[in-house]
Amino acid sequence: MTKTDFLTRYLTLSKSYHLDNDDSYSSSKVIEGLEQLADEFISTNLSWEVYFPAFYEQRQLLSYHFGKRLYILLKEKKEKIEEFISLSIKVINSIKKENRNVLVLGGFINESNNEIQEKFYFTLNNTELSYLLFYFISINPNGKNYFYVLYDLIYKKINDVSNFSSLSYGKALENMSLTELELFSNKLFEYGPEGYATVFDLFFNLGYNDDKIKLQLVPIFEKCIIELGVNKKTIKQLDDYKWTQVICLLLRDSKKSDFAKFINKSIIDSISFESSYYLNHYIQEIYEVLIRLHFDTIWPELSDALLAIDKDYVKFFGLKHILGSHIGGVGRSVGVLFTGNIDRIFEWCINNKPLAPARLAELVPIFGSNNDDYSQYHPITLRLINEFGDIEEVLRNLSSNMGTFTWVGSLVPLLESKKELIKNLTHHKLSSVADWATKYLPYIDIEISREKNRDEEMFF
Repeated sequence: MTKTDFLTRYLTLSKSYHLDNDDSYSSSKVIEGLEQLADEFISTNLSWEVYFPAFYEQRQLLSYHFGKRLYILLKEKKEKIEEFISLSIKVINSIKKENRNVLVLGGFINESNNEIQEKFYFTLNNTELSYLLFYFISINPNGKNYFYVLYDLIYKKINDVSNFSSLSYGKALENMSLTELELFSNKLFEYGPEGYATVFDLFFNLGYNDDKIKLQLVPIFEKCIIELGVNKKTIKQLDDYKWTQVICLLLRDSKKSDFAKFINKSIIDSISFESSYYLNHYIQEIYEVLIRLHFDTIWPELSDALLAIDKDYVKFFGLKHILGSHIGGVGRSVGVLFTGNIDRIFEWCINNKPLAPARLAELVPIFGSNNDDYSQYHPITLRLINEFGDIEEVLRNLSSNMGTFTWVGSLVPLLESKKELIKNLTHHKLSSVADWATKYLPYIDIEISREKNRDEEMFF
């Protein structure tokens, strides 16, 4: 049998976004129900000491409105308001930090007048609950007037600058002018990398659904990215999606050549065996914009990195996975590099023989169309063979590229298509290519035979 006592009804509503029997899934009825419970709580003189722990513990969703209604009911009773705030602080302090939920008190305080709010802020400032001020001030539409309280908490090392992230959930930032936002960001920049990271995250959320604000914040975003770099390895809380979206937003301005150079260099410098960006679609997304709009700007440094050797070989290894092509699987079928200036890439090959064309052979799409038409070579690969097929390592790397793929089902059709393409090269104008193709064919026949046997074994 369902309990109907006040506590059960409150706990049920406070954990819900909509009523179970409401097909509209509207939260407005839950809010209305919580407001009615607030009326009942006051009118029936239920014990504050008994019920307050339930108001401030565990998961609650819309209880802000319960607290807001309580203030409306008590606003003419100064002593009751002071008692409510005092008891709330006492109860919250008695609950483990990870179990605290202060939405009720947030609604109560935010509905009150400036005098009560200010007194509450300074009361809380002198307790172990001072970190909660970041939340309470964030939900105040005039919260900017009390930011100095929060700055002081950071200055005294009572709280960490990352506590400012609470401002994402309130109205304080929304009511600030661009000049005020710039002053706020400069203040947080004084706290070093964590300050830059916090500003970036706050401002991304602020401009998420407002393109006008987002564009106004571009100079601040750029400062954050230049300060932290692409890899931002020391800043764990930054979201890769947000970081990538803003970098791409900035790079879509074709005039931002210096920024494009910085991003390209930052990525290359950050590549290591621990961070090779293998199958990192966020970095690929950045390079899609870099190569499409800033190819000539970044190519000198990027092309040098593609030639890296010895201890720096890892730079090429990382860029291969970022820029190169893939047969099947989850990577880009045609590498992002090949959205750039193909003629300039082949000119680089001429000027840096034999290494450059050999490296390019590891990156090119082998097959036609989107690297999925196995009946013909991709034009870029055919050009590479025609112009640099006299270099042994080019042919060796093409063989390796062709033999690296992700596949589902029988390999026989792929291998037979591969055989026909190799056969077409046995009469190539370059004797080195013709010899390579002729020697390669028997190995493909062995592969085909092996795969046919494997298919038969699986069938039986």
